[in-house]
Amino acid sequence: MKDKNTEIKNEELDNLRKQLDEIDKSIATLFEQRMIVIGKVTAIKQKYSLPTYDPTREQKMFEKNSKYIQHPEYVEPYKELLAKCLEISKNFQASKR
Repeated sequence: MKDKNTEIKNEELDNLRKQLDEIDKSIATLFEQRMIVIGKVTAIKQKYSLPTYDPTREQKMFEKNSKYIQHPEYVEPYKELLAKCLEISKNFQASKR
């Protein structure tokens, strides 16, 4: 028989994991929305022969979006996440050209 502490610990973990599942679901939805818009951006860039990569815009995104992070210890991990999103976006755009 499991002891009471183990049951409580498992219940707490299960509740937190359910929260993470919901957050991950939201992230997936937002990712799809972002990729749809990236597809539209790609079409416009192709139409007007614009480059895929715009370093000035990218730098501004890091500066602007990092300000949305309220906990200082999350700023650098967020920048890593944003960098990965931008890498995925650039690769996707390149694959459509």
